[in-house]
Amino acid sequence: MVADFVWAASDIGEFPSRAQLAFRDLMAARGQTGGSSFLDSNVRQGFALVAAEIPELRRIYLRLPWPHL
Repeated sequence: MVADFVWAASDIGEFPSRAQLAFRDLMAARGQTGGSSFLDSNVRQGFALVAAEIPELRRIYLRLPWPHL
């Protein structure tokens, strides 16, 4: 899925951005949770919302039982 996302995003122009993150706080909060992290679920939901508008993001290459999209 990540490879498909990177491929689809390759046509998007780049822009510089700057953000300061407190990774110690993030890692401490992630260590306290038992399941998947908050960031993981947000990324999944965001990708699903974008894929609802862009059909190319709803494709996946499957090798089995035969190679197909």
